[in-house]
Amino acid sequence: MFAIDEATLQQFYSLSAHINDVDGNLTPEIVAGSPELDLEHGLFLHPSPLRSIGFWTSQELWLYRNIDLNIVDGTVYRIGETQTLAPVDHPLLAEQVARTLARAGRELISSVADRIIVPRESVGDVFDAHLAGAARMAFCGRAWLTRNGYQAEW
Repeated sequence: MFAIDEATLQQFYSLSAHINDVDGNLTPEIVAGSPELDLEHGLFLHPSPLRSIGFWTSQELWLYRNIDLNIVDGTVYRIGETQTLAPVDHPLLAEQVARTLARAGRELISSVADRIIVPRESVGDVFDAHLAGAARMAFCGRAWLTRNGYQAEW
């Protein structure tokens, strides 16, 4: 794989600080890239066994993708579209990170509630066992926005 350079490492630490400010329970990890995600290195969050979120930089912009996982065996079953955040070190980055985390948690909970990503018979079990992290992340993102004077969506 590719060796990570110092500038990229510092960018990942900076984004980790924003993530930690929104939800101190999330622990981003830096992982080597993958061809299917089209990145050399990424900063990954694992808020739930049902979803991971991968962040990376390209041409001085932050990008991310939601990676939905199969509840039965943890394999990747869907990789979301690449979405863009603010440029690296932009003042709006913290707000966009909070909105991204709030939205990702809310989408995950809605997908389980609507039985999109789990079998009907296991919806209750998945709620009880796997959605606490996603719910916390969504709540923390919304609380961060409110606390910092931004209008929270939903």
